[in-house]
Amino acid sequence: MAWQELDPACALMVSLPLGLGALYPMAMANRHWQGAENAARGARAEESVGRILAHLPEGWWVEYGLVVAGFGGDLDVIAVSPSGKAFVVDVKSHRGEVSFESGQLLRRRGRHREAFERDFLSALLRQARALEMAQHLHTVAPVLCFTDASLRLPKAKVRGVWVVRSRDLLDFLRSHG
Repeated sequence: MAWQELDPACALMVSLPLGLGALYPMAMANRHWQGAENAARGARAEESVGRILAHLPEGWWVEYGLVVAGFGGDLDVIAVSPSGKAFVVDVKSHRGEVSFESGQLLRRRGRHREAFERDFLSALLRQARALEMAQHLHTVAPVLCFTDASLRLPKAKVRGVWVVRSRDLLDFLRSHG
């Protein structure tokens, strides 16, 4: 007997698992596509910050994508002022409004507020410490730079990290370098 000859209720029971089984690969493909889209948006954000930092005054040293041994991943931007003040800049392309409450960064999109998927502040502090140790630097100032978000934060450090918009990054570095 072919499946087409089954009672319609049985045919539904047979075809339903096959239909749901097809949804899993589609969901995984969508997840990978979204990951690729996020990576591309992040790369564009880093490029836009690079164009901004090209306007730093003479004497600044800037390096992009530095890999530090013992630290998983790369450091988006390292900037050292003519006076020797070092900064590690982590570039984020997240959208929405960023605020700080109860010790964590939050993002608002529409009416919904949520914590970020990772603790960017702790990660950036680890990046700064890893760079200090690898390059034998006395102090590296961590800077979290958002390219596509508005900020609703104090003008001071947040848990030891400066948080700025990309359009303010140049002035920030000039004034703190």
